[in-house]
Amino acid sequence: MRIPIQYNVGTEIVETKALIDSGAGGRFICEEEARKLKKPWMKLEKPIKVFNVDGTQNKIGWITHSVMIDISIGDRSMKETLLISGLGLERIILGLPWLQDHNLDIDWVTRVVHFQPRRKIMVKRLMKPFIGIFNETKELDTGILDKVKDDEVLI
Repeated sequence: MRIPIQYNVGTEIVETKALIDSGAGGRFICEEEARKLKKPWMKLEKPIKVFNVDGTQNKIGWITHSVMIDISIGDRSMKETLLISGLGLERIILGLPWLQDHNLDIDWVTRVVHFQPRRKIMVKRLMKPFIGIFNETKELDTGILDKVKDDEVLI
């Protein structure tokens, strides 16, 4: 499903459509569109090997950069970091991570998209600061995250 979006290029407002794709694993913009933004590209720490939906390697091969963009969808404005990739005929693809972050209500019959109202969340905090636990060598114990390899994700 494609939804209308707006973003600025200098003083010009660009209106286009973004593909909403729950099968896509990120937020993407085509290289040509990223160049038109005239915004700085950010080099990724680690390149991402990219494949098309049919399993073939994408013509770009590796995603090496991203770009930050302010987009508007209806009355909602948001700042998004988009990965720069080859997208075929698409300009922008908003994939599953974007859908999860924004948790849209989508009516697939009428093809209407609604954002849920923004909610305030109250986080309770401990009154005493966490000091840590010392082992026999009197060094601060490392946590579980210190034992995770760089290329692994702990959930």
